[in-house]
Amino acid sequence: MGKESQNRLEHFAALKSKYQATQYQDSSPASLLYLILRKLDLGIELLDLESNWLGESELEETLEVIKQEQQYKVQEFGNLELEFSKLKSVWIRLRSSVEVRESIPISKKPCWGDTTSFFDSPNTVETRKL
Repeated sequence: MGKESQNRLEHFAALKSKYQATQYQDSSPASLLYLILRKLDLGIELLDLESNWLGESELEETLEVIKQEQQYKVQEFGNLELEFSKLKSVWIRLRSSVEVRESIPISKKPCWGDTTSFFDSPNTVETRKL
Protein backbone atom coordinates (compact mmCIF):
# COMPACT_ATOMS: atom_id res chain seq x y z
CA MET A 1 0.00 0.00 0.00
CA GLY A 2 1.37 3.38 -1.02
CA LYS A 3 1.95 6.32 1.33
CA GLU A 4 -0.89 8.39 -0.19
CA SER A 5 -3.30 5.49 0.09
CA GLN A 6 -2.33 4.99 3.73
CA ASN A 7 -2.79 8.71 4.41
CA ARG A 8 -6.28 8.60 2.87
CA LEU A 9 -7.24 5.62 5.03
CA GLU A 10 -6.03 7.42 8.16
CA HIS A 11 -7.78 10.63 7.14
CA PHE A 12 -11.03 8.76 6.48
CA ALA A 13 -10.81 7.06 9.88
CA ALA A 14 -10.22 10.43 11.56
CA LEU A 15 -13.18 12.00 9.75
CA LYS A 16 -15.43 9.06 10.63
CA SER A 17 -14.50 9.54 14.26
CA LYS A 18 -14.97 13.33 14.14
CA TYR A 19 -18.41 13.05 12.53
CA GLN A 20 -19.45 9.98 14.55
CA ALA A 21 -19.75 7.70 11.54
CA THR A 22 -17.55 4.87 12.86
CA GLN A 23 -20.41 2.35 12.59
CA TYR A 24 -20.21 2.67 8.78
CA GLN A 25 -18.44 -0.52 7.71
CA ASP A 26 -16.88 0.55 4.41
CA SER A 27 -13.45 2.00 5.14
CA SER A 28 -12.50 2.54 1.51
CA PRO A 29 -11.48 6.10 0.62
CA ALA A 30 -13.43 5.54 -2.62
CA SER A 31 -16.72 5.44 -0.69
CA LEU A 32 -19.33 8.15 -0.93
CA LEU A 33 -19.08 8.71 2.83
CA TYR A 34 -15.44 9.78 2.52
CA LEU A 35 -16.38 12.32 -0.15
CA ILE A 36 -19.22 13.67 2.01
CA LEU A 37 -17.07 13.92 5.14
CA ARG A 38 -14.29 15.66 3.22
CA LYS A 39 -16.80 18.22 1.94
CA LEU A 40 -18.05 18.81 5.47
CA ASP A 41 -14.54 19.17 6.79
CA LEU A 42 -13.81 21.81 4.17
CA GLY A 43 -16.97 23.72 5.13
CA ILE A 44 -18.78 22.93 1.89
CA GLU A 45 -22.54 22.64 2.25
CA LEU A 46 -23.99 19.25 1.47
CA LEU A 47 -26.49 18.67 -1.31
CA ASP A 48 -29.91 17.31 -0.33
CA LEU A 49 -28.98 14.09 -2.11
CA GLU A 50 -25.94 13.65 0.17
CA SER A 51 -27.92 14.44 3.33
CA ASN A 52 -30.59 11.95 2.23
CA TRP A 53 -27.92 9.31 1.62
CA LEU A 54 -26.59 9.79 5.17
CA GLY A 55 -30.11 9.26 6.52
CA GLU A 56 -30.69 6.19 4.35
CA SER A 57 -27.34 4.80 5.51
CA GLU A 58 -28.55 5.07 9.10
CA LEU A 59 -25.97 7.71 10.00
CA GLU A 60 -28.32 9.82 12.14
CA GLU A 61 -25.54 10.60 14.64
CA THR A 62 -23.52 12.05 11.78
CA LEU A 63 -26.48 14.17 10.69
CA GLU A 64 -26.86 15.42 14.28
CA VAL A 65 -23.16 16.38 14.45
CA ILE A 66 -23.55 18.24 11.16
CA LYS A 67 -26.63 20.07 12.46
CA GLN A 68 -24.83 21.06 15.68
CA GLU A 69 -21.81 22.27 13.72
CA GLN A 70 -24.01 24.40 11.46
CA GLN A 71 -25.80 25.91 14.48
CA TYR A 72 -22.44 26.70 16.09
CA LYS A 73 -21.22 28.41 12.91
CA VAL A 74 -24.38 30.54 12.69
CA GLN A 75 -24.01 31.53 16.35
CA GLU A 76 -20.31 32.35 15.95
CA PHE A 77 -21.04 34.39 12.84
CA GLY A 78 -23.52 36.46 14.87
CA ASN A 79 -20.95 36.87 17.65
CA LEU A 80 -18.35 38.04 15.14
CA GLU A 81 -20.75 40.58 13.66
CA LEU A 82 -21.47 41.98 17.14
CA GLU A 83 -17.77 42.09 18.03
CA PHE A 84 -16.96 43.80 14.73
CA SER A 85 -19.68 46.37 15.33
CA LYS A 86 -18.25 47.21 18.76
CA LEU A 87 -14.69 47.47 17.44
CA LYS A 88 -15.84 49.55 14.50
CA SER A 89 -17.51 52.13 16.77
CA VAL A 90 -14.37 52.34 18.95
CA TRP A 91 -12.21 52.77 15.85
CA ILE A 92 -14.49 55.53 14.51
CA ARG A 93 -14.29 57.40 17.83
CA LEU A 94 -10.50 57.06 17.91
CA ARG A 95 -10.17 58.16 14.31
CA SER A 96 -12.31 61.24 14.85
CA SER A 97 -10.35 62.04 18.01
CA VAL A 98 -7.07 61.89 16.08
CA GLU A 99 -8.54 64.02 13.28
CA VAL A 100 -9.59 66.68 15.80
CA ARG A 101 -6.13 66.70 17.41
CA GLU A 102 -4.44 66.90 14.02
CA SER A 103 -6.59 69.88 13.06
CA ILE A 104 -5.32 71.93 16.03
CA PRO A 105 -2.18 73.93 15.12
CA ILE A 106 0.97 72.69 16.85
CA SER A 107 1.52 75.94 18.73
CA LYS A 108 -1.92 75.63 20.35
CA LYS A 109 -1.63 71.97 21.42
CA PRO A 110 -1.29 71.44 25.16
CA CYS A 111 1.80 69.65 26.37
CA TRP A 112 1.85 67.33 29.42
CA GLY A 113 -1.57 68.49 30.52
CA ASP A 114 -0.44 72.11 30.53
CA THR A 115 -2.32 74.71 28.49
CA THR A 116 0.89 76.24 27.16
CA SER A 117 2.89 74.73 24.35
CA PHE A 118 6.07 72.79 24.99
CA PHE A 119 8.30 75.67 23.88
CA ASP A 120 6.46 78.25 26.05
CA SER A 121 6.89 76.15 29.19
CA PRO A 122 9.45 77.45 31.72
CA ASN A 123 10.40 73.83 32.47
CA THR A 124 11.92 73.08 29.09
CA VAL A 125 15.57 72.08 28.93
CA GLU A 126 16.52 75.18 27.00
CA THR A 127 15.25 77.65 29.62
CA ARG A 128 16.01 75.66 32.77
CA LYS A 129 18.72 77.21 34.93
CA LEU A 130 21.33 74.76 36.09
